[in-house]
Parts: sequence; C-alpha cells; structure tokens
Amino acid sequence: MKLRNIFSLALCVLTTFGAVSCQDGDWDDEVNTSRTIWNDTITERNVKTIDYIKTKFKTAISNSSYALVEEDIQLKAWITVNDLGGNISQQLVVQDETGYIIIGITEDSMHSYAKPGQVILLNLKGLYIGGYGMNGQIGYPGMSSTSQAKRIGRMD
Repeated sequence: MKLRNIFSLALCVLTTFGAVSCQDGDWDDEVNTSRTIWNDTITERNVKTIDYIKTKFKTAISNSSYALVEEDIQLKAWITVNDLGGNISQQLVVQDETGYIIIGITEDSMHSYAKPGQVILLNLKGLYIGGYGMNGQIGYPGMSSTSQAKRIGRMD
C-alpha cells in the first residue's frame, strides 16, 4: 500500500512537470493582445502639444474643475505609464516632448494593449480636460464621491 502511494505521488509530480514544461512562449507575454480599441483610420490633423493643451485649459486644471474641448484638435503622445502592477487604476499617463497628461478611462487591464512606448493619436473634440490633483487629465465630467463636487472623471 505504501509503494502504491509513492507511485501515485511520483506520477502526479511528473505529470505536473510535464504540463508546465510544455508551455511555449514567454511567461511575461500579455494575455489580451488581440483586443482592438484603436481606430487605424484616424489621420493626423491639427495636432497640438501637451503644453499647448495644459496652457489652454490652465484655469480648469488649476481649479480642479473641467472644460469641454470644442476645437477639432488632436494629441499625439506616447504612453509612459499604464495600470500594470496596480499603481494606478483606470488611467494612462502619456507624454510628448513638452510634458505629460493623464487620460482617465473606465477600463481595467489596459496594460494588455496599451504598452509604454506605444504612440497614440487622440481626438480631443468632445472630451473634457480638467485638474486631477494638480495634474491635467483628459476624461469626462464626474462627481466627487466625498464632497459631491463636480470634477474631471474617466471616460467610458
């Protein structure tokens, strides 16, 4: 009976090692690489810098309020921070040669398709820019859960 238990345990261990060793690829590969949220038909036109955007919406950013982007402008920047590791939630930080800005998006696990170094082109018309802390954020109007004050929130 004892020999049978040892044999069963050995078989389980060998089966486990066999299954694990058959994994192809890198363990660090992201799972959700097929998700497409990008619109490849967008072409660059009227691209503005982050400094231009922060200067134009300086009052809304410094007052921790928000303002609607009514101009047909675009932002071209590269992702520097995503939600990998849980340090930030439902946000991306993008930058260009003039500065950085936060993009608030109601989405989890963006790190699987929005990788640091990836360049994005974002149409800003119809979105809102405001202050999140003392940082600029692109998003949509929201309400503070504690004070019920209007503030910049995340876009869907």
